[in-house]
Amino acid sequence: MRSSTNVKVPPKVMDALQVDFAVAITGYINEPEIVDFSLVGSIYFDHKDRFLNGRLIRTSDVSEFLERSGYLLAFTLTLSVYVLIAPDPSLSGLPMGDEYAHPAKS
Repeated sequence: MRSSTNVKVPPKVMDALQVDFAVAITGYINEPEIVDFSLVGSIYFDHKDRFLNGRLIRTSDVSEFLERSGYLLAFTLTLSVYVLIAPDPSLSGLPMGDEYAHPAKS
């Protein structure tokens, strides 16, 4: 994974790294916002090794949101899976793709 030694990783991102989501995680997006059908936010620990920690990215279109272990996961059309850290409050009202899902903890 590419990382920058000068970028401080937010504590909430470090907390999420400890969680087993039972799915391969592409990266962790801090404070994402919805823009059209994608998400924009700062990425950390990009497992596809494309982006440095803290870089602002825009994902491909999101196909589904699921809640796991108190976190909201975003699945994209390009088969990436992102853990959303401190998402924009508007994301908590989105319909979930899993019938057993419930809104993420604030």
